[in-house]
Amino acid sequence: MSAATPSWESVAPLPRGRLLRYSVGKVGSGLYNSIPGLLLMYYLTDTLAVTAAVAGIVVVIPKIWDMFCATLVGNLSDRDAIRHGRRTRLMLLGTVSLPVLFVLIFSGPSSGWQAITWVLLAYILAALAFEMFDIPYLALPAEMSASPQQRTRIMGWRIIATTVGVLMAGGVAPILVSSAGGGRRGYIVMALVMAVLMFVVMLICTLSSRWVTPLAHNGEQPTLLQTLRIARQNRPFVLLMGVYLPHAVGISMIQTAMAYVTAYLLGNAGLMALLFVALMGPSIFTVPLWTKLAHRVGKSRTFTIATVLYAVTCIAMFPAVLSGNLGAVVCIAVIMGIAFAGEQVMVFAMVPDTILADTERTGHNRAGAFAGVMQSLETTAAAIGAWTFSLILVATGFLSSTSGTSVEQTSLALNGIAYGYTLIPAVLLLATLPLIRKYSRSDAAAIGDRVDTEPFSEAVLTNAPV
Repeated sequence: MSAATPSWESVAPLPRGRLLRYSVGKVGSGLYNSIPGLLLMYYLTDTLAVTAAVAGIVVVIPKIWDMFCATLVGNLSDRDAIRHGRRTRLMLLGTVSLPVLFVLIFSGPSSGWQAITWVLLAYILAALAFEMFDIPYLALPAEMSASPQQRTRIMGWRIIATTVGVLMAGGVAPILVSSAGGGRRGYIVMALVMAVLMFVVMLICTLSSRWVTPLAHNGEQPTLLQTLRIARQNRPFVLLMGVYLPHAVGISMIQTAMAYVTAYLLGNAGLMALLFVALMGPSIFTVPLWTKLAHRVGKSRTFTIATVLYAVTCIAMFPAVLSGNLGAVVCIAVIMGIAFAGEQVMVFAMVPDTILADTERTGHNRAGAFAGVMQSLETTAAAIGAWTFSLILVATGFLSSTSGTSVEQTSLALNGIAYGYTLIPAVLLLATLPLIRKYSRSDAAAIGDRVDTEPFSEAVLTNAPV
């Protein structure tokens, strides 16, 4: 190595204070990503008396819109960074507007088409505001340090912040709703408290990231169609995404169904926080154990084990939730969380293997294109899962209601909730086993068992079924 080319080790480490101020932005992202998936459909059907079919549309449309506005905001972020020398202008706009729009989602008219239109428009605008903050935010690590080791440190801090955001969304937001009396008032109080927290952490992150100098402009962001064409050329990646999409759809269904399970099958909506902690607590602490198992038996085999365990626990959860046995539900949720951690860690550890295999075959590093496809699949899966669960509610005759109104659901509707929370996700998981086996014979799987690639992102937490 010449003297003119510094080694990565010579790059000065980032101060902990700077890492902390950057990473807290992910607390706000974790809150926004998780709370609507956890509570919004239930808020629509059981507080605003919106039918399940319409509620599904209201939840899905902003997710579809989010797929298309991401590229637009990405290009805008790049142009703004080159013109003004920093990315934080767009982040500041998202920081100011997202908390306000988040509160508006839960503070519109009390019923009717006015309420439906209000929530839909507020959610669409909130999705755009979120991208204005999140896309520049995600671009910052590559510009904060040239050292791969330092970027790994950044990712570690970001994962911790994501954990805090997700835990607060699943463990605190439902309690805030209940403690404020439930109904529209409870949701407004919850939204106000969480919006203030979002604003504070996002503002700290934005103002403390103004020192970051953007990299040289590399042209327009590729369109979704362009990234799909690139991804199709990588067969192991296509196989892995064929596995990931049904998994993510199942997780989205579990996420959407959780409020209905606690309210109608366990008889107490306030139990949602307990069920969430039972699920997420073990999943966080067992990640290292799954990593060790992968080192011993290989990633593909570990992925298969986690997938089967996840499916089996989903099946076991079916009679438990129908019986209303809280102890059994919590115990099974703990095991489900352990399986969930393994399934998520493995899929996101295998994605870099497919990218490395593609680089060895083609001589080109096209990681950005594959990341774009995966991000689009995540959004698509969230939309499909929420819409599918809403269709189950419609098909089984679920009755919507306003807050404070008691509605007795039929046994068919209660069974539909249980099916959407347990058996249908289990079928989706088991259906992917042949694809996992095909992937295990690929060159990417061989690379994954030969080298120790790191997980692709903090999606272990951002995709949590909360």
